[in-house]
Amino acid sequence: MLNSKRLLEITKFIDEEDFVADIGADHGKLIIEIANKYKNNKYLAVENKIGPFNNLKNSVENYNFNKNIEC
Repeated sequence: MLNSKRLLEITKFIDEEDFVADIGADHGKLIIEIANKYKNNKYLAVENKIGPFNNLKNSVENYNFNKNIEC
C-alpha cells in the first residue's frame, strides 16, 4: 500500500499489541498501512485542518477501516 520508504520503515517499529495514534495524520497513509498490517486493533488519527481531515476520513472510508481507525 505504501509508496514511501520512510513511512514503510516506521511501520517496522509497530508491534501488534501497540496502540498507535497518528497526530497530524494528513492523508492517513501511515495509519492505514498499520491498520492493514494488524487488522484487529483500534487506532486514532488526528488532523486539525478541515481539508486534510476530510481527506483523512475519505481515505479511511475508501480502504474500509472505519471500524479500526477513529478520526
